[in-house]
Amino acid sequence: LRQWGGISKQIGIWDYHYFPENFPCTGVDVVTGDFPLFQDVGVQLYFVQAEEGTTPWTRKGMMTELTRWLTLQLMVKPKADTEALIARFLPAYYGPGAEAMGKALAFMRARQALPRERRAELKPMSLAYVTPEFYQTLDTHFANAEAACAPDSPQHLRVLMERVDMDCSLLDFWNELSDKLPAGQTMPFNRNDVVSRLEANGKKVIEFFYNPPV
Repeated sequence: LRQWGGISKQIGIWDYHYFPENFPCTGVDVVTGDFPLFQDVGVQLYFVQAEEGTTPWTRKGMMTELTRWLTLQLMVKPKADTEALIARFLPAYYGPGAEAMGKALAFMRARQALPRERRAELKPMSLAYVTPEFYQTLDTHFANAEAACAPDSPQHLRVLMERVDMDCSLLDFWNELSDKLPAGQTMPFNRNDVVSRLEANGKKVIEFFYNPPV
């Protein structure tokens, strides 16, 4: 892109905000890294294809709403203070659950930032950080966020959307995750419990999506 910037009078970007199905990651550091570069090389046009993920059952990646909001902010001011923007978004969106959701976000970003992970294929099981322990830690942060929010409040249901994503990912890769465990160890989750939780939370999230509180 920098080379194109050196020879082009005008650059336009057609971007995609997709991750592979049930990919356990956030796109926050993708967009916050891209836009300063776009400004440096003189990008004048930006279009992002992101129609998938607009419903609870097509979201790809975690904390999708944060990623999209950051994208809108950075389209206006590419070198804005992204950490300040994140700190502004979390309490506005997750309310009392913001502290725990901030810890979940920081945990995912730290795991994804490991140098060896950046060169890995976009297949979850090729990534060293996708382990049972990874899901356990996320589960703890999400549980703390849920507990902080009033039951069935908009903030609580937004936390549940992330838990639905996590549970879909956990169940999708259950066998591969089991294979990563040392001999004699078992998964730290009960599969039937995760399925039941996913079903219950999924119904709440879908109802919230179609009938948001006034």
